[in-house]
Amino acid sequence: MNHEEIYKAMRSLVADSLALKEDEIQPQCRLTDDLGADSLDFIDIIFAIENLLLVAHEMRLGASGMTGPLVASDRIREILDIPPSWDIAAFIPVGFAAEEPPATGRKPAGQVTRWIE
Repeated sequence: MNHEEIYKAMRSLVADSLALKEDEIQPQCRLTDDLGADSLDFIDIIFAIENLLLVAHEMRLGASGMTGPLVASDRIREILDIPPSWDIAAFIPVGFAAEEPPATGRKPAGQVTRWIE
């Protein structure tokens, strides 16, 4: 995807999450300062990213939401030619997996859940 395609996809996602018209969102807009996003809006955006990951999985694509690379955001911004006006909140690499890893088992619910009464 090129910058324009990424921008259009993210603009649509943000417009839906913030109940804005797409033309209200410009590349230089900041989520909180310019668009009025609050913490609940960020949760909505996270759910939209989750949906994107589910669609990628359904298309048999490997994808993962990542925030760890943000420690090197200046270098990544340079490598990927990310415009300075764009805030980087997370990375979502998407592609075809080189291998099909075996499914991992789930722990029993009682082992990972604690009910408080």
